[in-house]
Formats: sequence, C-alpha cells, structure tokens
Amino acid sequence: IAFFVFLFANPIAIGNFLRLGKVVETFAWMIFLFLVFVLVSYRTRELDWKFYAGFIITLSLLFYAHLLVFIVSGIFVLGFLLSRNRNEILKIILAGFAVLAATAPHWINFVLNVKEFAVSSYTPLDRIISGAAYFDWLSSKIVPAAFIALLAIYLWQHHNEFYKKTMIFIPAAVAAALYFVGILAKIPLLNRPNPDIYNTFFIILSIILLMSLNFKSFGRLRVAAYVTIILLPIAGVGISHAHTPYFQSHTQELDDTLALLPDINGYFIVSGQQPSTGISAEGVYAHAAIYYNKNSLGGWGDDDAPADYNNKLSNLVAKFNAGNFSDYRTQFITMDGKNIITYGNFCKKLENVGFHAIKTHGEACLLATDTL
Repeated sequence: IAFFVFLFANPIAIGNFLRLGKVVETFAWMIFLFLVFVLVSYRTRELDWKFYAGFIITLSLLFYAHLLVFIVSGIFVLGFLLSRNRNEILKIILAGFAVLAATAPHWINFVLNVKEFAVSSYTPLDRIISGAAYFDWLSSKIVPAAFIALLAIYLWQHHNEFYKKTMIFIPAAVAAALYFVGILAKIPLLNRPNPDIYNTFFIILSIILLMSLNFKSFGRLRVAAYVTIILLPIAGVGISHAHTPYFQSHTQELDDTLALLPDINGYFIVSGQQPSTGISAEGVYAHAAIYYNKNSLGGWGDDDAPADYNNKLSNLVAKFNAGNFSDYRTQFITMDGKNIITYGNFCKKLENVGFHAIKTHGEACLLATDTL
C-alpha cells in the first residue's frame, strides 16, 4: 500500500499519468517494476535460466512499450551488471544481444530513418536547464536529492554488503547527480527522455530504498520517520491540488468546433482560435481522428513527423498569424489541405481570398478550398 501511494499520490505522477493521461508510459512503468523485481530478486542469488528468460522477455516488452522508459531503465540494468562476476557479466551481455534481436523489427527501421524526422533533434531534457520550465527545474533538484539521501542511509546500513546490495543503485546515483546539476541534459541519448520519466525512475528507486531501510536503527527518530512517511503523500496530493490544473468544462466555442467535425471532407486545420476559448488544435485533431476518422494537417506528435513537413506547417501557421491569407491559401492547397475551421472575423477574411463556407455553428465556421 505504501509503495502504491508513494508512486501515484505525488504531484509528478498525478500530473503525468492522470492529468496528461499517459496510459502507454504508465504501462511501461508497470513492466519496469517487473524488471526491477527480477533484478532485485537476484541481487544475492546465482543467476539461472529463469533469470535470463525473465530478463530477456521483460526488457523486450519494455522496449516495445516505451522506448524512452527503456533507455532510462538501462541505467538500473547497468548497476546490476556491475554487481556480478565476469562470467555472469558476459552472459548478461549475451542476453542483451538477445533483446536486440527480439526488438530488431522496430529499431533497425528506426535507426535507418530517424534522421528524416524531427525526433532526431528532440531533446526534452533541456527543460531542466531552462528558466521557462520552472517546475521541471525544481523537480530536477528535489527528486534526485531525495534519492541520493535515501541511498546514503541505505549504504550506511548495508556497507558490509556493498557489491551485493548497493552497487545496483550506484549508476542511478551518478545519473541523479548529473541530473541534479543539469549535465545529463547534454549527454546524447540520455537527454531524449523528458524530465518526468527521470523523475518517475528516481521515485521508484527511492521507494525501493525506503521500503528496505531498517527503521529500528533510527532510534528516537523512528517515530519522526513514520510520521514523515504518512504526511508526504498527503502533502503531495495537496501540492497537486494547488498547482495541477483540473479538467475544464467545454466552452461554447469548443462545442461549436466539435459540431463541425462530421462535415469535414479531406485534410483540415484549425486556425484563429483564442486561448481564452479553451480550444486546443491538437485536441481537436485527436478528437476528430478518434470519433470521426478525420485527417488533419497537424497533430500531437510533431517530433514523429518529418522535419521538413514541420517546417512547412510552421510556415503555414506563421502566414495565418501575419494576416497573409492569400499566400496562406496557396500553401494550404499545396499541402493537400481541404478544410479549415476558424472563428469570427477570420471566416470572412478567408472567404475573401477564395475559401468558401460549408457550415457555420456559433462563432466557428468550416471553410473549404475551391479544389474540393
């Protein structure tokens, strides 16, 4: 119960898993827990065929579930590797090659084509050294510091069993220190996972350490430790309540937008919405794809699209924002655009450059090119 509460009743998990709805990443962390179980279970045991079977299957599933969680999990696997003898290290490396073979249908194609996509330059860990992402920066100080502090206590209690019980956490401690000072954001490959993935990784390892401590050795501080364990999840939920936005009800403008989706015919785009209307273009694209099987020019995962296409889309949006609607229409047609949803005065302005109205619902209108 404590493990579950510490893992999910904290502001990072509430914002990441519940508020943002990262179901796939949540699934990957559940697989990671199985991997941790396998590795921790064999810390002081001789490796047998059950270990290698569990290691290969679990790590392969984690690769397919979420590549970025897989990358971060490699830090923990490295710790386990360093804690074994030479013969076992060789066998674990061979098991690693088996994982590569099992996942080859995905990563070979990915490696061969990655340079064509925006993801090749995608380094979201830069947010921990950006002044614009305050909460990412703050979490990059608090979470690794808590992990290192717990590891120090654990090391003090198990200093006689360093290689058997503590070495598995040392690479993670090094990564936590680099994460704390921001250097990790400059290391290739390791800077691809976003801060929340690293935060969750260190939180899971911190919980394992916390659950492994001998509280009797704390003496009179034991009661204070127990009280802290009880209060931390409560404080986490309180912080989340204060800073994590709740889901908002639909505005009238958003309902007007959704009412136009069934009439779309061809690739469409949403432009001209105001932030106060509660309309997210990406959200509309997702809703249209899921409920009406409609295609859009934009979407959530711009890092998964070709870099040159993202540049064209950014240029298209820039022309709209600059009021250059004639050139906007020309490029829109070039990109195979057919429909546009826009609002208020923009409806008339776009009609003046060759778009024609299909349907109007409240402040929202659906327009089409004359090539439809």
